[in-house]
Amino acid sequence: MTNLEIKNSTTLLIGMPVYNGENFLKYSIESLIKQSFTDWELLISDNASSDRTAEICLEYAKKDKRIKYIKQRENIGAARNFTYLLEQAQSNYFMWAACDDIWEELYLEKTILHLNSSTEIDFVFCNLELIDKDGQYLKSYPNFANFLSSDKHANVMSFLLEPEPFGKSNIIYSMYRVSSTRDYLVNFLHSEYCIYPVSDMAIICGLFCRYNFAYVPDVLFKKRILDPSYSKIMNKPNSYPDWYFIDHKLLIEFANAISYAAKNTDFEETCRKVIEYRLLLNKSYEQYFLRIRFRDVFHIITRRFKWYISIKKRINKISTF
Repeated sequence: MTNLEIKNSTTLLIGMPVYNGENFLKYSIESLIKQSFTDWELLISDNASSDRTAEICLEYAKKDKRIKYIKQRENIGAARNFTYLLEQAQSNYFMWAACDDIWEELYLEKTILHLNSSTEIDFVFCNLELIDKDGQYLKSYPNFANFLSSDKHANVMSFLLEPEPFGKSNIIYSMYRVSSTRDYLVNFLHSEYCIYPVSDMAIICGLFCRYNFAYVPDVLFKKRILDPSYSKIMNKPNSYPDWYFIDHKLLIEFANAISYAAKNTDFEETCRKVIEYRLLLNKSYEQYFLRIRFRDVFHIITRRFKWYISIKKRINKISTF
């Protein structure tokens, strides 16, 4: 790993963590190059990829001086790679950029405009769509306006109770004011509670506990979904992945991470009560789901037993002739 010179004068540092991203990397970089707002630097941290990631990044770095590329000597894990990028920020603003997502050309301009409009705003996001591996539209999410209440307790509760299939974890890709949010983000990323897949939502909950959120209602962000099974779930209205309700171990990890994220804020008690409610709700769903499973299995066994008895009776009848 070599030292990089990041400009102090740059308004925005975009941090792109990547591991074996050759399939979609160029589309993500191109969408950033096409942004109407141009005072940015893109720092790509390659987590020891073994495909053509380095070749693609170096090609773009040669063409555009705003693009910097670094390859880690070994795979340092996703959380450390995210943290490394944030720690390099000497700019006013920062955002993470996944190596397979797409941003409309006004994304940077409109989110930074919100941050410039008031020093009380700390992070900004927009509406988003899901796209598949071919870039085709899959689904639109409900907007995030329900997180804009003047009552921050209401925002925290809304976030915790909002179903994840509605896309709330994508707020991690917000535009951040570095001076106010970096210390909290780095501390959480270094903590033992930074565990996939609960860490994104816990980090965002901590942001809502501490900072002010703003929202651009336009669809300026496209999240690429590569898992076909997840794509099918997202295309079904009012459907949720099974783990959202019944993976109690995952929810316990989520509860611990949320408690840590809300620590030393005015929202510790609010988070505790909501999480207790979610744990209770989840337990009831789990028991209901198990009863349904048991009922289905019982019906299958009963049907097969009846079928077996009917076949045996027929055989007995035939054998008597």
